[in-house]
Amino acid sequence: MDGRPAIRFTGSIKESALRRFVRSAGVALPLPGTLPELDELAGRLVSAVGSSEPATALLEEAETLVDSAPGRRKDAARYYVRVMKEVMEKGHQFVQKEEDRLKVLLEGKLSQKKRAEMEARLNALQAFTAPGLGEKDEL
Repeated sequence: MDGRPAIRFTGSIKESALRRFVRSAGVALPLPGTLPELDELAGRLVSAVGSSEPATALLEEAETLVDSAPGRRKDAARYYVRVMKEVMEKGHQFVQKEEDRLKVLLEGKLSQKKRAEMEARLNALQAFTAPGLGEKDEL
């Protein structure tokens, strides 16, 4: 044990849910549909919003990565940029609202392709969750 308190997993027993949980606990674990270079920029953007680091420079760097992304990765990269713009406009609460929206969509009837797309978007949103941001204390 490393002295940190244990974290209880209460999600559904599915690979994607377990991966998100492990990643949210601070373990570097790539999720399907995520792009490591944009994950890093997303994390820096979340920290930059409301601080001295210019978020617009990070957005421009992300847009450059979209242009150079191949094929299916380009769609994922565009989603990161869209979320970045929304976070800059609406703040951190946008990420939680988008996550809730995607979870509702996933509960409905979707084609296998659309379900995979929504799960990939949900995974990408994890990069926008700063440690301690939006966490609730449970008793």
